[in-house]
Amino acid sequence: MFCIQCGHKVTETGKFCANCGQAVQRSTGMSGGQKEAAAATTVGRGAVQPKKQKNSTTLKMWIAPLLAAVVVCLGLVGDYTYQRYVNKKAEELRIAGESLALEGNIAAGKEKMADALRKRPNSPVLQTDMEVLSDAAAIDEAIKEAHEFSAKNKPAEALQKIEQAKKDLNNRKGSLYTMLSKQVQKEEAVATIAQIKSEMPAKKTIDELVPLLTKLDNFNEEEAKKAKLSIQGKISGIAYNNASKALREKDFTLAANVVDEALKYDSRNKKLVSFKETINQNKASFERAEQKRMEAAMEAAAAEEMKNRTQAVELVSVNSGIDMNGDFTVTGEVRNVATRPIASIRLYYDILDSAGQTVSTGSTYVYPILLDVGSTGNFEDTQYNTGDMASVHITRVEWNLN
Repeated sequence: MFCIQCGHKVTETGKFCANCGQAVQRSTGMSGGQKEAAAATTVGRGAVQPKKQKNSTTLKMWIAPLLAAVVVCLGLVGDYTYQRYVNKKAEELRIAGESLALEGNIAAGKEKMADALRKRPNSPVLQTDMEVLSDAAAIDEAIKEAHEFSAKNKPAEALQKIEQAKKDLNNRKGSLYTMLSKQVQKEEAVATIAQIKSEMPAKKTIDELVPLLTKLDNFNEEEAKKAKLSIQGKISGIAYNNASKALREKDFTLAANVVDEALKYDSRNKKLVSFKETINQNKASFERAEQKRMEAAMEAAAAEEMKNRTQAVELVSVNSGIDMNGDFTVTGEVRNVATRPIASIRLYYDILDSAGQTVSTGSTYVYPILLDVGSTGNFEDTQYNTGDMASVHITRVEWNLN
């Protein structure tokens, strides 16, 4: 038995078609008269009539399944077309989201990706892209906060946010993270330069300024170059002042070292290069003058030594006469004109007659035995008078230098 709706074969006892669900219509039993009438009708119409009825039934049996198949095919084609349309829209949204993110508008890109996920919530590609954008959005937010802190002249807070972003970017790869890394570098430069500018006025020594200069070496921005020039100028000024002070004190080595240290950080500084030449010239002049002074001092020392050895004693007075006993006396005073104390001064003398002829000789020591520089001492001696002694002449003086 077959279903009149779709032509599917049904069981003898089934009430509905298992294929389309149509209620099964069954023929009822006929009485004997009805069967005879039916047979008579059939016989009366001839042998052809039963064949037409069979063909009509067969046609009905094939039309229903065919229509069902057509409907199913149309449904499949429609569903396939719709799914392709949804996939296309989701892909367009994904591409648009990535483009916006790479242009720096990560928030808008994330929205596009969310729209794509609503169309294809089970897509692994969209899920992965959404995770990346969510991660990038958090980093982007830290960068924006750093920018706001820099705009409010709070470089320390900005650098904290930058360090957070750098930590989050660690080991991240891909064009989106590369773009974020460039933004981080830019914001780091702005914040670092601002911080250095704020710290510069309090730095008074070259050692304090050098770390700031080292930080700026990591940046190529125009503002970094300007800040670097400013620090180099301050280092040059400090070095010039310190070297000038050392030069006035004739400490040429210190002056040159100060300038050389500053030139490490600005080797083409014309002021320092010129001042170094000035230091070298002054050093050379001083050394020449010093050499002359040393030579003069040596000459003076030699002359002084010669004087100390040959002219240390000055005769202040020399007297002679006859004492109450009739003896001839020799007295006098000497002064130490040397530059050092002298001791054991001994005077040698000749006694002359009225004609200037030597009639006797003698020697005597000065007392006290030690004379300081500029001090005086006395001497005296007595000889038996031969009757022709008229005067005395000091012939030689000896002394020891202390």
